Amino acid sequence: MEKHIEIMIFGTGMMATELMQYNLKPFVDLVYFLDNDEKKQGTIWCGHKVLSPDNIMNEQYDYVVVATISGVGEIIEQLISYGVLQNRIIIPSWENLEYTRGIIDVFFDIPKRSIKYEMNSINTKIDYIREALGRIEGRQILMNSDGIENSEFRVFSQWGEDGIIKWLTNNLNISRKVFVEFGVSNYAESNTRFLMVDQNWSGLVMDGSDDNIEFIRKDDIYWRYNIKAEKAFITAENINELLMNNGIMGDIGLLSIDIDGNDYWVWKAITVVNPAIVICEYNYRFGKDRAVTIPYAPQFRRQDAHYSCVYFGASLKALDKLAKEKGYSLVTVNSNANNAFFVRNDLLNDNVKGIDLDVIYREGQFREARDVNGKLSLRDKEYECEIIRSMPIINV
Repeated sequence: MEKHIEIMIFGTGMMATELMQYNLKPFVDLVYFLDNDEKKQGTIWCGHKVLSPDNIMNEQYDYVVVATISGVGEIIEQLISYGVLQNRIIIPSWENLEYTRGIIDVFFDIPKRSIKYEMNSINTKIDYIREALGRIEGRQILMNSDGIENSEFRVFSQWGEDGIIKWLTNNLNISRKVFVEFGVSNYAESNTRFLMVDQNWSGLVMDGSDDNIEFIRKDDIYWRYNIKAEKAFITAENINELLMNNGIMGDIGLLSIDIDGNDYWVWKAITVVNPAIVICEYNYRFGKDRAVTIPYAPQFRRQDAHYSCVYFGASLKALDKLAKEKGYSLVTVNSNANNAFFVRNDLLNDNVKGIDLDVIYREGQFREARDVNGKLSLRDKEYECEIIRSMPIINV
């Protein structure tokens, strides 16, 4: 017959709560909880009495499991002062309790690692490395005097937007550090994710896919930061209501628009927020000289409009014209020539200045046209521009 093991758990906080979601092994008995909080001592928690740690001198036990995050060293010293042998003190790995290894497995039925968990764990560690490198690059661009044109770096953005945003937010007087980004997919790649984790901004993200929104809500960032994810297919008719219903009105720090279609029309429709910075995707295939956009269609989807997926959005000149009407100035475009950055005129300063479109205009080199089967055709940009010339556009 297997000998029963009697344990005590030190702590009644979050980590103890996580630990107690698992079942004790049949041969393990939980005797008491221990806690230094006098308000908890003498109460019943998870079906067991909570004692002051000094009571341990009068109790029988085999091991004490330290279920806390902070002050572990002090707790160990405290237990030793009460006569607890060091080899009877168990300290689980709280980096990920659900899959912790070692002697704690002897006490609890803890699931083994799954392939899905392993991948999530690896991806999380990679994200931490990316964030750390991003912070290093961010410090470097802020220390040099090369200006916004040499500020690009990528952490979570598709191209160099993370660096541009870092430079702008550190050179502008932004009163309300709130962002809105829509067309974010699952938010693994986005313009505002690094802004959030690096500078602790809060914000609203929206996407039209249930799966993408569910993915975001299950991501660790959803409890680590003040972010809200909402499912919505954005149109000119619903954008203001969506913002207001989510408590986003008035001055905000940043608005990022990337819906691969009605970008011009949606920005034109927005009246309830007054962003310091606006990032909007432009379609370089329309060229530099024309202020044009696709005709407005509320249910526009680029893959349905043309199988190539290169017919969408507006020209940079169209967005620049709209920006001026709204009181904004073009300050830069990313080097890959698909995102334009605008700053509200009252925030311009000696470091952040408006720039003429003819000076900053760039044409993209990326090739994203699809064939009729939906596969990348890898045709040159002249082929993509030829498709655009055959499609309807509107001068604005």
